[in-house]
Amino acid sequence: MPVVLPGIADGVGRFEFEIDLTERHARVSFATMLAPSPDWFSGVSGADLRGGGDWKDIAVLPLWVWDAGADSGLDFEGPNIDTRPRQSVRLLSHPAFLRPDGLDPIGTVTFERIR
Repeated sequence: MPVVLPGIADGVGRFEFEIDLTERHARVSFATMLAPSPDWFSGVSGADLRGGGDWKDIAVLPLWVWDAGADSGLDFEGPNIDTRPRQSVRLLSHPAFLRPDGLDPIGTVTFERIR
């Protein structure tokens, strides 16, 4: 079931929403654009909220920045430069998301079970 939510002004903040999951549909996927970049995004793919067969009461996952490989602009706010040929989707290793011990997530997503 698709859910469309408004963006977060200024890129800082949080939002909450509720979804119903079932035995048959126990995984969650979502993606969000990181504006103004036309091809940077973040999200989760197939998060299993039934680890070990039981519903998880809480799951906290990191949100990594991905590059869709469609734009060759040098940074987040740079001009849009169409990439030809398109590149593969990959984790973004831009200096803004690097720290001495590796990549820095842009945030987290928390799934909390409501009984």
